[in-house]
Amino acid sequence: MPDPPAPDRSAAERRSVAAAAVRDLILSGEAFRAAVATAMGTGVRETEAISYLRVRGSLSQLDLARELHLSPASVTALVDRLERQGLAQRSTSPADRRVTLVGLTDQAVDAAARIWDVLLEVVATTPGCDTDQTVDVLHALAAQLRILAPDR
Repeated sequence: MPDPPAPDRSAAERRSVAAAAVRDLILSGEAFRAAVATAMGTGVRETEAISYLRVRGSLSQLDLARELHLSPASVTALVDRLERQGLAQRSTSPADRRVTLVGLTDQAVDAAARIWDVLLEVVATTPGCDTDQTVDVLHALAAQLRILAPDR
């Protein structure tokens, strides 16, 4: 893990150390997602789908494909796998019967809640992580990263 920025470092050095810390956070998040996928007996893409569905609620298969940057056929196969594992269910949109919605099962909601509890524990046991300033910085970093990937 990189050293924390020191007051005697130049602005460029502090930015470099901060960028390395952001990279470390991203890589750690990817490793965490892979561990979650292994624990759930599913793939990383499936955990991404579960995350989007947990945060946004039921989505059409087309919207889920857009979120995951997958073709509609690939999302169909992904949802098939989630259904076989009891983690997702399809339903017909009440607004448009031509649209198939994908939602989480109670089993997936429970798994997502357990993962949320782990994240809450990480925040609770990381000094300074629950301050308003830290939360603001994390949101600002997320917003900047979204600008670099505007279609995500």
